[in-house]
Amino acid sequence: MKHFTQRQGGLNVLGPGYWNKFYNDAKGKSAWGNPTRLMLGWIQTAKPEGVNRVLDLGGGDGRYAIYFAANGSHVDIVDSSKAAVKALIRLSEEKGATSTDVAGQKRLGFPNGGMIDPYAMDVMSYFSGSEGVEVTMFDLILSSGLLEYLTPNEVKYLITKLQTATKPGGMNLIIYLAQGEEVSDIPGEHPHVAGSVENLYGDEWKMIETTDTTRPDTHIIMHYNGTVSDAPETHSHRIIRFIAIKNEELPASD
Repeated sequence: MKHFTQRQGGLNVLGPGYWNKFYNDAKGKSAWGNPTRLMLGWIQTAKPEGVNRVLDLGGGDGRYAIYFAANGSHVDIVDSSKAAVKALIRLSEEKGATSTDVAGQKRLGFPNGGMIDPYAMDVMSYFSGSEGVEVTMFDLILSSGLLEYLTPNEVKYLITKLQTATKPGGMNLIIYLAQGEEVSDIPGEHPHVAGSVENLYGDEWKMIETTDTTRPDTHIIMHYNGTVSDAPETHSHRIIRFIAIKNEELPASD
């Protein structure tokens, strides 16, 4: 059994022991499987010309990062789990990527010119500058399965940061867990009020796609006694997905 950690400020979150087990249990495969066709379809419809610079926040073992890099994109992926980043490197190398160091930062180069820069740190550190990361501007920023481990104030801070780092005409693709009557109470996960994240996108953004579904899921979970299940358990999540495009021009002020 693995134990969880306590976030500063009193929010129980899943610690390194949980995520190391989660990714190690994948036994050489991606813990998350392949990118979903729905998400890729949204992106391809909105940006048929493709995306050059991509930021994957809480990207785990590279479910989306590897797909985009294998198709020629330059991807920054950020995840606090060292086991996830280790799996990302191995899975990338299986796709033909080679590993080099660029100014002390590991880079995974793909045969077609795509690349991944993996950052083993939490997303707040990535944006704060405390780790020396120089944040650039991105065509696409992904956040899948991350926000439910942040407080509402942290979510507001993070959304502001990623909106600023999005190029005009660029996209934010957000997937988060929401509260609902049929949702399982999973310690360490803190679903948000449905619509609260979308409401952080103002007039300079256009919401083009959204879904709200409740479905069963099966994976290891944490219990209230602080231990993590040795085997996968079935439970229920309410999942909200949306994609928003930043206007090419800001709305006129009065």
